[in-house]
Amino acid sequence: MIFLFDVDGLINKSDYFTFQYVKDFDVDKSIFKDFFQNNFAQCLKGHRDVREVIKPYFGQWKWEKSPDDFLEYWFEKDVKLDSQLLDYVQQLRKDEYYCALASQQEGHRKNHLWESRQLRLTFDDFYCSCDIGLLKSDPAFFETIIQQLKDRDLIEKPSQVVFWDDMEKFTRVAKTMGITAKLFRKNEDIINFLDQLK
Repeated sequence: MIFLFDVDGLINKSDYFTFQYVKDFDVDKSIFKDFFQNNFAQCLKGHRDVREVIKPYFGQWKWEKSPDDFLEYWFEKDVKLDSQLLDYVQQLRKDEYYCALASQQEGHRKNHLWESRQLRLTFDDFYCSCDIGLLKSDPAFFETIIQQLKDRDLIEKPSQVVFWDDMEKFTRVAKTMGITAKLFRKNEDIINFLDQLK
């Protein structure tokens, strides 16, 4: 059996960085609406570099430093990893379960999570929208992961994959591909389910 975990809202329990940004720069939260609703999806799919996409917004956002400085601020403010879940995943891997992340991230944040925040030390792999080129709302996102797992002889059928996400719209999509998808509400949801397998 293979275990896949979403990142934000599950492994990462931080609020959106925009909450702190509004306080730090005395701006209205509505200034981020256009970016996240209209442009960010292309970054999540790896089609555009977020450093270039954010530049035109800096005047409205009152940001006077570089794009890299902005990303550093962003990633510092919105990553708060759940040590309890990370410890639990480590134990699962010691028990020889394959554990990976399956998430929507743009490339720079993915690298920050995987390298700087060292999630690579806890998980076997990171299946990410920016690498796959698709969002989790597309069944092909999960189809791609299933095929990669089959190619590596890690599974024979999709039902051997257990995917946890805190958004039901994504668990529904995963289920259409035959994945055992579970809605995450609290850490005990995962711990109790997996304890029953031991």
